[in-house]
Amino acid sequence: MALALADLLGTPADGTDLDRNIEIGNKATGSSSAIAAGRVVFHTQSTGLWAIATAGSTGRMGIVPKLHPLNVDADDTLQVAVGVNSAWYVEAAGTIKPGSRCQPTTG
Repeated sequence: MALALADLLGTPADGTDLDRNIEIGNKATGSSSAIAAGRVVFHTQSTGLWAIATAGSTGRMGIVPKLHPLNVDADDTLQVAVGVNSAWYVEAAGTIKPGSRCQPTTG
């Protein structure tokens, strides 16, 4: 059975150690504030919250992993994969070559 893209988003693409690469962070709450699995997020220094990364985002970056419980609008926390040298399936606007570095371009 073939997997659909939606099944892969937010899952490790290698043997990533989830015990070492996942941390709990804070996020905004309210309408439409849930962040989908596989989205690239960044830590905003001014507020201390994780938000969806966009063009020009700088600082700590992470991926929202596809792990239970996945955050919802009312949650003020979320899980973030922040491990160095780990590979994850993410939502992208184009092709990412294996082993290449990438950066966010849109929200």
